[in-house]
Amino acid sequence: MMSKVRVAGLFLVIALLAAALPALAKGPMPVTITGPGLPAAGVDIGDVEQAAPFSMAALEDFRAGAIEQPAWAVAGSGYLLERYGMQGAVRRVFDRVIYYPHPGGLRSVVYYVGIHNGSSAYDGMWYHATPEGDTAMRALIAAHGARASSRPARGWSLGLRPD
Repeated sequence: MMSKVRVAGLFLVIALLAAALPALAKGPMPVTITGPGLPAAGVDIGDVEQAAPFSMAALEDFRAGAIEQPAWAVAGSGYLLERYGMQGAVRRVFDRVIYYPHPGGLRSVVYYVGIHNGSSAYDGMWYHATPEGDTAMRALIAAHGARASSRPARGWSLGLRPD
């Protein structure tokens, strides 16, 4: 009887750690951001300190849980963020998300496209942007002379570019 309780407790601990590790495992990572009003090649942020607000779980509010897609967040619009991990000196796409600024200046949303060449429990889910992430994205967009827009970016299909 005691061993069944211990096994159940062990499984519970493993499940809790598995849920928390994706958010904890990825710290700041380089990111490229493309979308309406930004340079055609995108904005590349290679410095991990500057990229911190755009990192996994810093931009998307995983703690609040997934939400339904808002009607104003139209597929094919928004700002694509490709976050990179390093393999030696080579940058490799780790994951992709699409940031949708709220058109009325309220809380924006993030669509978690998924891990490149992998999968996670977050794939294909919608989340609110964290206040810090939302502020950082709006500042980056404004710094490039653009106005935050959720209008379609030319040539995007669900905001994704071919590799």
